[in-house]
Amino acid sequence: MNLSHRKPIMQMINFRFALIIVIASALFSFSCSSPHSNRSKGWVQLKLEPLQTNTGWGYEVFAGEKLYIKQDKIPVLEGNQGFKTREQALHAGQIVINKLKKGQAPALDSNDLKKVGVQF
Repeated sequence: MNLSHRKPIMQMINFRFALIIVIASALFSFSCSSPHSNRSKGWVQLKLEPLQTNTGWGYEVFAGEKLYIKQDKIPVLEGNQGFKTREQALHAGQIVINKLKKGQAPALDSNDLKKVGVQF
């Protein structure tokens, strides 16, 4: 019996099966990623609140009703300096939320701080 014609078929089936597993894994990973604000897809709403501190202003990001990020000082800068104004803190918090919505890490860098108006 000649089974040589079955080998390419089995390789094709194995490839398709592996491709399905990869796609399913990617979709699962994406669905379990950081919170987003699209409630229609069952994801949690992100909410930004200002936070007044002893050293200035910060912000809190809530995922639904749960505190997700508390930033009471300016990241990247040494020390415990807060944002000078409520508006700077909220602007920085909005940048963080926008990064979360894009699936990026919620970290601010020096370029983000320049956009906010932080001088260093």
